[in-house]
Amino acid sequence: LAAFGLIADVATLTQDARYLVQRGLQQMRNSPRPAFARIFADNSISPEQINEETISFTLAPRMNAVGRLSDANPMVEFLLTQDPVLIATTTNRIEGLNSERKLLCDQVFRGALAQIEQNPRLLDSSLLLLAHPSWPGGVVGIVASRMVELYHRPDILMNVSDGVARGSARSIEGVNITQALVENKHLLNAFSGHPMAADMSA
Repeated sequence: LAAFGLIADVATLTQDARYLVQRGLQQMRNSPRPAFARIFADNSISPEQINEETISFTLAPRMNAVGRLSDANPMVEFLLTQDPVLIATTTNRIEGLNSERKLLCDQVFRGALAQIEQNPRLLDSSLLLLAHPSWPGGVVGIVASRMVELYHRPDILMNVSDGVARGSARSIEGVNITQALVENKHLLNAFSGHPMAADMSA
């Protein structure tokens, strides 16, 4: 679970974190907990294939989809249970929410690209900042990561409604996005994160 959390949260994998990920991946290959084993099996992933990319692109998005679009509390029981019926039922629900998450991400991504197409000067800045009232707060962080890959700069995507802007930031190597927020905290209501990713409201 420690390895899963570190990889899913895009933590810097050095020192103790790197050690925990190495040990955790080995445990997943040898004897994954039943919940993870079911997700791997449903996606035709054999134990020897499990690595950081498996977690990042198969396991983490599915688990994150639940918290982004629904109540994540039942995931604790899902991760701890040995009951195959509960695991099967929950896995089906996870897959449904993950499909919904993909659809919403694609919609937000297309909307972000449309804003840049309409106003190319947005790319003149070293930070890409985009906002829209209809963007679901639960997926803007995922889309922010896609925008970083596309434009190679830190970016912030926000939902603006009822006079409050809420969003997520993703960064690049060498730019501590949370430190940047600390230096501008007078503009924010709240924020939290680590060097590569953060959430905020203003």
